[in-house]
Amino acid sequence: MRVDPDRCGSTPLSWQEALDDSRQDLEEAQLALLASCLGDVFAWPTIQRGRMVQNLIPVESDREEQSGHGSVALEWHTEDGFHQDRCRYLALLGIRNPDQVPTTLGSVHDVRLAEHHRSALHERRFLIRPDLEHLRQLAEFAPENEILRRAHEMNENPEPVALLFGDPKAPCLRIDAPYTTALPDDDEAAEALAAVVDELSRAQRDVVVGEGDVLIVDNYRAVHGRRAFHPRFDGTDRWLKRMSVASTPLSDVGAGMDTRAQAL
Repeated sequence: MRVDPDRCGSTPLSWQEALDDSRQDLEEAQLALLASCLGDVFAWPTIQRGRMVQNLIPVESDREEQSGHGSVALEWHTEDGFHQDRCRYLALLGIRNPDQVPTTLGSVHDVRLAEHHRSALHERRFLIRPDLEHLRQLAEFAPENEILRRAHEMNENPEPVALLFGDPKAPCLRIDAPYTTALPDDDEAAEALAAVVDELSRAQRDVVVGEGDVLIVDNYRAVHGRRAFHPRFDGTDRWLKRMSVASTPLSDVGAGMDTRAQAL
C-alpha cells in the first residue's frame, strides 16, 4: 500500500497518543477498504477505546507485557482466542519497521499430531482466558462498565472449549499459548495441549511487515506472534496498524457458528 511515514509522523509513545492523530487517515482508509473486502470490520470496546483501526507500537511501561505494546517475545496465539466471536481475519499494515522486527506465523496445516492427541483437542477440555489488555484498558477509563464485568467473568470462570474444530481432516484452531490450559486434573488433555504447542512452535516462521506491507492472517487457521526487539522510544520504532474482520463461516467450520463479533 502507499504509505508515507514522514506524513504519518513519529511513532507514538502510547496508543492513547495516536487516538486523535488524523495524519494517518489515508493509510487507515486503504487498510479499511482492503479489510472490508474480506468481511465485516469490527472492534472490541475493551481495546483502544473501540477504534476500528488500532496501533501496534512499543510502550515503555508495557515492555514486559504479552501484548502488541510489549517488546519481549510475544508468544503465538489466535487473535482473541478466548471469545466465540473472535475475528476470522486479522489485517496488519506496516507504517515503519526499520529494524525488520519479524512477526511470527504458524499454520494448523503444518501441525503433525498423534490421533489420540488430535481427538482430545477436538473436545471441550480446555480453558482460554482473555489476555490482559481486555481487562486493563477499559478499567482505566470506565471501571464501572458492564462490559468490563463480563470480561472479568470470562477470566475468572472461562467455559471449556475445544482447540480444534470443524472438519477433522482439515481442522480450524483456537489457542492462546500464555492463556490456555487443560481442565484441572485432565492429564490427557494437558498432554495433547503440550503436543500442539510443541508442533506450532516447531512450524512457526518469520515474516517482516515493512513499510507499506499488508499481512492478512486467517485467524481460524494460523497463530501469530512477534520476536523480541529493543525499542528506542525516539519516534522511529516499529509501527503497525491492525484491523479485525468477521466473515461468514466456511462450511467446514461448523453449522450455526456466528463469527460476527458482538461486544463481549
